[in-house]
Amino acid sequence: FNDWAGWKENIEHVLESHKFHVIVVVFVILDVVIVTFQLLIDHDIIEVENEHKKEHIEHGLHATSIAILAMFVAELILKIVVFQAEFFKKYFEVFDGVVVIISFRIGCYPGLRDVSCRRAC
Repeated sequence: FNDWAGWKENIEHVLESHKFHVIVVVFVILDVVIVTFQLLIDHDIIEVENEHKKEHIEHGLHATSIAILAMFVAELILKIVVFQAEFFKKYFEVFDGVVVIISFRIGCYPGLRDVSCRRAC
């Protein structure tokens, strides 16, 4: 049990560190850029040479976005495990968690072509 307390304290320190917050913000910005490109390609604002190449690019962007969202889900789970009841007292954290879960679920919606994503969700 003492080992868990030490691990918990170390994980808390990492999750609350400035460096970790910067990394999270970088991934949020990267995901925004990816989703923006997805929309621009999907609405033919950015034109792609042929349909096969367009589908390949869209699939890559979608898979990358899902991977980033999966990291956010893992972060959320880790925060709930480490901070326990304290997590739910931080309303912004709870709101962020709801946004992450909804975004991940929408990204993995069964209507999408990516079968591997559907299995993961």
